[in-house]
Amino acid sequence: MGQFRQRTVEERTGVHVSDLILCVRKAWLERNAFSPRDEELLTWLRGLSHESLLRSDSEPAGPRQLSFCLSCLRLSSPSSITCVCGDTTLVGTVDWTRKGMPVEAKSTMKSSNADIHELKHYADQALTYALMRGHNEARVVVYHVNGDWKNTQPVLRVWRVSFDPGEKEAWIETLRRRKRKFEAPDMPELDEDSPVYPWICRYCRFDFCERNPAHREYALVRMLDEC
Repeated sequence: MGQFRQRTVEERTGVHVSDLILCVRKAWLERNAFSPRDEELLTWLRGLSHESLLRSDSEPAGPRQLSFCLSCLRLSSPSSITCVCGDTTLVGTVDWTRKGMPVEAKSTMKSSNADIHELKHYADQALTYALMRGHNEARVVVYHVNGDWKNTQPVLRVWRVSFDPGEKEAWIETLRRRKRKFEAPDMPELDEDSPVYPWICRYCRFDFCERNPAHREYALVRMLDEC
C-alpha cells in the first residue's frame, strides 16, 4: 500500500483530468491539504485491477499518458507538465483504444440499470481524452460489480459517447475555468464547477463543507493547521 500511495499520490504532479471532472473543491482539498485514506486507495486499486483485465485483448493505445495544453489546444510531450506557451498542461491517461477511439474503463457498485446520463462523470472523462486525442467520440466500459442488485452477478456495459454540436467548445471553456480554480491558492467556492453528485457528498469526509449531510460548523483554517 505504501508503494501504491507513493506512486499515485506522493509522486503525482501536474493537473490531471480526474482533478477537473467531479467536485473541484474536493479535488483541491485532496491536493493541498488531505491525503487520500487507505480505503480510498484500495478502491482505486480495485478499479485498476478490473481495467487491467478488460484491457488484455484491446488495441495498443500508443502513448497512454497525454499532456494537453488547454490554451494552445495541442498535445505536448507526454512527460511535460508545461507547454511551450508557458501554461501548465492537462495530464490524462487513456486506458486503451478501440477502433481508434479512446476507451475509459470504470468499475462501480452502482446498479447496472443506471443509464449513462446517471454516470455523466464517466462520459465527461472519456470525452476529455477524446478531445486531447483529436476525436469527437469515445467509449465508456462500465463493470457493475454487483449487477443490478437483484441478480448480483457482475454486468459489463459499453457506452458510445460523443460531443453534440457546440458541446466541445463549451467543455473546453469549462475545463479552463475549473483548471484555474484548481490551481488557485484559495479553496474554490461551491458553484457550477463543483457539480452536485449526491453520492459524493454523502460519503465525503470533508464535513466542514456545507453540502455534506454531516456538515459541522468550525473553522477550516484550524482544520488545515492540524494536518
